[in-house]
Amino acid sequence: MNEQGSRFVFLPMETKNREFHGKLLLSCVAAEAGFRAILCEQQELRRLVHRFPPGIYVDKSVVASKAGLFRDLRRMGHRVVAWCEEGLVYRNRDMYLRQRIAPETFEYVDRFFTWGSAQAADVATKIPEAPLKTLATGNPRFDLLRKPFRTLYETEAERLHRQHGSFVLINTNFSRYNHFYSPEYQLQRWKKRGRIRTPEDEQFFWDWSGYIGKLFHSFVDMTRELSQRLPDVTIVVRPHPSENHDRWKEAVAGPANVMVCHEGPVIPWIMASRALVHNSCTTGVEAFLLGRPVVAYMPVTSSTFDDRVPNGVSLKVTSVDELATVLRCIVDTGAEPEAADLAARRALAGEYVANMDGEFACDRIVAELLRVSDLPGLESGGAGSRLRLAVSLWWRRLRRAVRRSRSHSKQKFPGLTLQEVEEAVAAFRRVSNRFAGVTAIPVPGMQNGFQLTQKGNS
Repeated sequence: MNEQGSRFVFLPMETKNREFHGKLLLSCVAAEAGFRAILCEQQELRRLVHRFPPGIYVDKSVVASKAGLFRDLRRMGHRVVAWCEEGLVYRNRDMYLRQRIAPETFEYVDRFFTWGSAQAADVATKIPEAPLKTLATGNPRFDLLRKPFRTLYETEAERLHRQHGSFVLINTNFSRYNHFYSPEYQLQRWKKRGRIRTPEDEQFFWDWSGYIGKLFHSFVDMTRELSQRLPDVTIVVRPHPSENHDRWKEAVAGPANVMVCHEGPVIPWIMASRALVHNSCTTGVEAFLLGRPVVAYMPVTSSTFDDRVPNGVSLKVTSVDELATVLRCIVDTGAEPEAADLAARRALAGEYVANMDGEFACDRIVAELLRVSDLPGLESGGAGSRLRLAVSLWWRRLRRAVRRSRSHSKQKFPGLTLQEVEEAVAAFRRVSNRFAGVTAIPVPGMQNGFQLTQKGNS
């Protein structure tokens, strides 16, 4: 890549259904502002980022295992900004800070974007100097929950409604028990990545896994019971991307009105559903902000492991009897039976989500990217140095690939086509009256990489 003098921003994606539209919207806003936005599956981007001139790399975490990557990127001449994808829903603040906010990684970050003021305050308790480069912008994913962008999903929501009729969506968040591989695999991976460092951390992991196991089996029993209590309603179970989906299919097999499905982004599924049922899942917040009935099923509770935000913005129930009664009311009337506390729920959400209203997160972030791009440049060390660092990135990626199965990677990122990118950009343009000159082209040598630019900046 030879476009010296251009501003580059690099946007890696790990989980397509969760990240694609939010990262693409951010790419469009960045292109509109004059950047060349490179949108790509994260492992491929890490392998090939050395081919590009220095730019701004936007990562989704600041865990300890990212310190080497960020150091190498900085030595190549790139600047690094980040947010924490898990920074909205964390069940235990101290464990979240120990596992996901690493000072040795944060050191290499020029800006850190938080979901809201609550997360920013929590991070500052771990890293006192963090406020100097932390901004509570909100997350691009939640821009999609607001008008005009939420209208993008109306056609797909209508199709899902026609296909499945009246359905209740059950979203799960149980990977610490029902992991794609196993909890033991996840434990060993976290140890290697520095997220579990002490015997106390390991014991906490197993206590958490045991609690999630109780919820998993309670949700299985609840799903099968609801299929009988609500025979006229389809029950759609949507497992977390890191869970073992086959285990869910086996566990709830039998009832004709139960299906397990993880297709496409979650937003149209929420919009098409009569109600969302969850426990401590980000989708509970998404459903609330979309104005959909949302219920937290809490057959067991824990002050340590239950998450305050998604459960707090939901109507809470503790038994299948209570849940069936609530869902029957919602299905029949379209409204929750108890909605008097909506103002309090919205106030709670406002503490944790900065982009519920006002300026969009994407616009706030890109404004800051422009400031970062004007900071004094970093020395890249020349072609030989960039090649050595590229080999370092390649070797790190190879070691990680040995530990990951192709099927797990495929479940999280099944691929991306130019047609998908172009259709989504056209939809953003149609609903927002923005991005008139934004175009997308494949990046030569990349299977899942696309460059978005403003016409005249190509």
